Amino acid sequence: MQNLKTIRLRTFISLIIILITGLLYSKYRYSVSWLNQEVGGVFYVIFWCLLAFLFIPTRRAV
Repeated sequence: MQNLKTIRLRTFISLIIILITGLLYSKYRYSVSWLNQEVGGVFYVIFWCLLAFLFIPTRRAV
């Protein structure tokens, strides 16, 4: 099993990437606006799941 510090670092990096991608995609102008909001919502849910996993990094939490 990986080191807890490595898992948290990877989760934190994933959080940053998902946050930036979600914010940029919700402001993307060259698509249908409702589609931008729906896909932005998917990134929003992924963000909260990763944030919860950052504090509870166990196999059971997955």
